Amino acid sequence: MDLEAVAEAAMRLYVLEDPRAIADPAALKQRLLAMDPSVQPEALEEQLTICRARLEEAAAAGYNSAQLEGVLKGEESGDPALSEAILVVWRRNESKVQEVVRSKSFWGNKLQRMSWRVDVTSQSRRVEEINQPCAIVEVQIGSQASNPEFVRFEMEKEMLSQMHEEVQKLQSLISQS
Repeated sequence: MDLEAVAEAAMRLYVLEDPRAIADPAALKQRLLAMDPSVQPEALEEQLTICRARLEEAAAAGYNSAQLEGVLKGEESGDPALSEAILVVWRRNESKVQEVVRSKSFWGNKLQRMSWRVDVTSQSRRVEEINQPCAIVEVQIGSQASNPEFVRFEMEKEMLSQMHEEVQKLQSLISQS
């Protein structure tokens, strides 16, 4: 049996939750069985279960390849060939797994889109406000599960400078982490 194909199937079904794999898991299992007709369905299910457990554990714990390799090599009762297949599949999909875990763990709204333009005041009750530029900003905020909310606001030059300073501080803190 192609153990790497089994580990890849477990990755797609249970960790990445690939819509094509989830849509018809029985067909995926049938393709795996067709690759090696000598394999019993029970043996395939057992291997899928082992792969699922190891891959889900690695995803939940945020393992990198070296950490997963240490865990798999530390198991005395495991099949070394299956462990190697799991590791190969993990290395190939590690960034995808991190993105899936990150998206599942994020529960709040996030910035989806931002647009802006500069406007110049042409009429005002007060003469000093005429010909003063201001930024008109529109942001789209929401989560994947909800309809986005649009927020529009104006920012004058001083407020824009203050916001720019705050964003630079934030960027510096994030870069240090």
